[in-house]
Amino acid sequence: MENIHQKLTGEIWKPMIIKDMPDNKDYDISNYGRVKSFKTNKEAGAIINGSILKGYKILNLKDSNGRSTKYVHKLVAENFIPKENDLQIYVIHLDFDKSNNHVENLKWVTRTTMFAHQKINPNYKRGTINYSKLTETEVIRLKLKLKRGKFKLYKLAKEFGITHTQLNRIRSGENWGHVKID
Repeated sequence: MENIHQKLTGEIWKPMIIKDMPDNKDYDISNYGRVKSFKTNKEAGAIINGSILKGYKILNLKDSNGRSTKYVHKLVAENFIPKENDLQIYVIHLDFDKSNNHVENLKWVTRTTMFAHQKINPNYKRGTINYSKLTETEVIRLKLKLKRGKFKLYKLAKEFGITHTQLNRIRSGENWGHVKID
């Protein structure tokens, strides 16, 4: 926690409203996406930095009911941006920078709008799955072997280092459906 904090130009602070922590009196939030805790410094508060999860800044907040993990961008939106309708349950970063939690960079959107926004994200690489055991090239080879139909499924799964369930998901198009073979 930072003990000394400087107010930024145009920064507005307000007591943070947290849906599942209705008795919150320990945290303030700013339109710049900064959060202060008054747990240890009752007078001025102390900026809490939180941590990063998949590029998003998160905070572990604590009240009398226990701990709760919150995304900072969602907290900023809940406290500064009114929703236009109840279908808007997602918050997007207009500039695609997950670390920029300034209120002017955030917007409430529907699921459909969120996916459309993600498609135009210059950082989004369609078809790359970072945690996958297979590459697209391997999936193409696998699909070609499946198309020929001369292999036992359990042997194919073993050859590619995947489970039989995963193989069936690839066959049905549930996984790797965007990879097509001619």
